[in-house]
Amino acid sequence: MKTKKYKYLAIGDSISQGFNSKIGCGTAGYKTSKEFVKGYSYADYFMEFYLDYISKRYNDNWEEYWQNIEMENISASTLRISDLNSLVDSKLNLSVLNVAEINNELYKRSNLDLKQEFWEHNHNLDENEQFRELSKKFIAKIKEANFLSISIGGNEFQSSYPFIKFRNLVLEKNLYKQKEIKLDILNHLKTLTLRTEQELDKFIKNVKIINSELKIALVTYTPPFLHYYLSYEKFLRFKNPEIYNDFFKKNLGIFEKIFENVAQKNECILVKSFNYKQWFKNSRVFAENMIDVHPTELGYQEMAKKLFVAFLENQCQFKDYDKKMLKKLKKFSISYSKKITKRNKHKINRNLFLFEKRVNRIVNILSVWCNQKNDVQNPYFALLKTNIQESKNTIVKREQYASLYTILSEQMIFILDFFDNKSERYLFFKNKFITNNNILKFLVSILESEAVLKFLLLAEQESARKPKIAITKYIENVLNKNRAAIYEIFLEIINKDVYFYNLLSSFLEAILKDWKNGYFFNKLSDTVSQIAKEIFKDKKLIEEIKLIGINFLSYIKEKREIQKVSKFFKIFLKSQFEHLENIIELFLYNIYLIFKDDEKNAVNTILEILKIKASSLKYKNWRTLEKIVAKILKNITKKSFVKFLATLVIQTIINLNSKINLRKSYKQVFWIKVAKSFFRQIIKHPFNKNAYILIFILIKLAKLKIKLSLKIFDK
Repeated sequence: MKTKKYKYLAIGDSISQGFNSKIGCGTAGYKTSKEFVKGYSYADYFMEFYLDYISKRYNDNWEEYWQNIEMENISASTLRISDLNSLVDSKLNLSVLNVAEINNELYKRSNLDLKQEFWEHNHNLDENEQFRELSKKFIAKIKEANFLSISIGGNEFQSSYPFIKFRNLVLEKNLYKQKEIKLDILNHLKTLTLRTEQELDKFIKNVKIINSELKIALVTYTPPFLHYYLSYEKFLRFKNPEIYNDFFKKNLGIFEKIFENVAQKNECILVKSFNYKQWFKNSRVFAENMIDVHPTELGYQEMAKKLFVAFLENQCQFKDYDKKMLKKLKKFSISYSKKITKRNKHKINRNLFLFEKRVNRIVNILSVWCNQKNDVQNPYFALLKTNIQESKNTIVKREQYASLYTILSEQMIFILDFFDNKSERYLFFKNKFITNNNILKFLVSILESEAVLKFLLLAEQESARKPKIAITKYIENVLNKNRAAIYEIFLEIINKDVYFYNLLSSFLEAILKDWKNGYFFNKLSDTVSQIAKEIFKDKKLIEEIKLIGINFLSYIKEKREIQKVSKFFKIFLKSQFEHLENIIELFLYNIYLIFKDDEKNAVNTILEILKIKASSLKYKNWRTLEKIVAKILKNITKKSFVKFLATLVIQTIINLNSKINLRKSYKQVFWIKVAKSFFRQIIKHPFNKNAYILIFILIKLAKLKIKLSLKIFDK
């Protein structure tokens, strides 16, 4: 019996395309009558299951079945349902051409021989002609197909999730208010997904008009960022089971309802690719790294198995099927899926490519987004925009997307609050630094640097080492443990483009001009600002600081290759020891000049620094402060004491190993570490007279602060 030609067509976004961050683009292969070039999308794994099935079921003539089936995957990263509707309606939609441009660029950056021919177009044609050509090809593919799988809508859902409301839910303490917020979030999601459902329903109806005999399977999604999803669900369920026991399931259920409703209305096959218990238990092997939303190869294979089971059960090609084999396929077994790959590999003509070990090229798509004239395809920029504006009640349209660098510009304006609007730094940030062009150039430079790949790899290793860690703590660990990679990125950007080098130089000049003109930080108290103004009137002090700035710029240029890049700043500070010592000596001398004849001002300054209210002081406290001031002023004029103190301060800065802390207590933690580091330097000099003087002053100040804080012992 001669079998008929059978064509399987896969349509969708990056999930259907098999996007994989280890290669940095989609991994869809293809199957013709002559060859099977296997990729790593679920459509490719579907063909693998198909091959295994016919090899066993039709042992004598399996090759005939295999030769007569074809598979083509025309999915594309960033594709949306509105794009598909534009293609079937033949209505010009320029964002579709942008999708093609993005995907072609991704393949180019990934150095793959294979390209998705469907998305290639003739650049000699104008935009209208290019779109018409794509539309004709798209409709022709649907007409020719016998079986169609669709995974679409993820970009719309992710770009519109109400994270502001979710944050409010987590922070709220009142149970009844939490219930209200939870209900509001779920209703909000239902409103958002209604539009998606209408668009998908329209597309399926159009497809059925084009090809009424076509069997259509709607494949649902797996949750993005599954590692954190799992970790936070467990934590929140423990914290408040009444609110969170079913919260995440209901979130996913609302999204899945889109596919259920459309499948029911249009008599399509519904394939639920995600199983809570199975995926959560195996999240480390099914879900990709911490900054990717896509499944791994095993994750795609699991989706393919569910699709193939539905393909058999719904008799899409075979009117009868092997129930015993189907039963075996239905059982959840990662090892069984791996065996299928292993026993059929000799029947595959070639693999699309082999993955390199320990590589993360998610930066490819991030970089392509930044290089676009219009970064409308990025769902996360849209999500950021949506949440900045306190969320919209409709799915975010492409036309409503702001560019990434505009969003970041808006969010960075807060920096200006730190500076006087007449200061050079204010003008620098406003006119030179916080511009769309600057932020775009900076993002592109980061994403295209070689060092960023090293940083991502280290970040991924940290995620694998502690998979169930809180996000804030995880970010802290990544930044603290990967400083060398961060410094490398900084050096690469500065040295690669003279523009950024000049920008840094301009910033250092702006700092010096401001200090010279008495502009510091708006957050400083009036007393501290006034003291700083007096100190920085000293031209020698300004010149010493300027010299360090010049040396730093030269150091960056000279140190393009640093063996111990993690010690980049420490090496520089050690090289500038003499200049730093001069700065501290000049600083202390100016302090002496300010307070030598003004004991009252000196005492009030100490009270302000220690945050002690004058009203809480008794007579003996005032006398203690006067003695401390006298002791300080007496010693900061002595050369030996000043030199000793300067050495301690510089060594404290050099040896300070302060970790990044993103929590509320970071200031307190930082100053405690500074104090510890400073005392460690003092005790290294047990027989130095100046050390005793310094310890005496510090103990007196600490004792006064503790007594007045506790308001006991001081009777």
